[in-house]
Amino acid sequence: KDMFAEELVANPNIPLPLVRKNFVPRTGLSDLLSNVVEEKGARSYRKLPVHNHLTDGIIFQPNTPYVCGTDVRLLKWKYLDTVTIDVELLSPLQQHHH
Repeated sequence: KDMFAEELVANPNIPLPLVRKNFVPRTGLSDLLSNVVEEKGARSYRKLPVHNHLTDGIIFQPNTPYVCGTDVRLLKWKYLDTVTIDVELLSPLQQHHH
């Protein structure tokens, strides 16, 4: 049984369906963005019946095998109002361990 099958994803009796990420070639970018809708200040990627979720941007990646951890070949593009940065806060006691 395919646990990613569309009929399982759309089944309201399944509390947490598994949904595959939508990978498209660069040439499909326009079609991908045509499925992004803005409602009440939030953007959603909507390609029913499978995809209907919030989105804050697009990840561009090379056509190479998956890399665990940080992959420096990825490019993350975000809408200007959703740009974030990651920081690590250390207490004075933790600073001696780095």
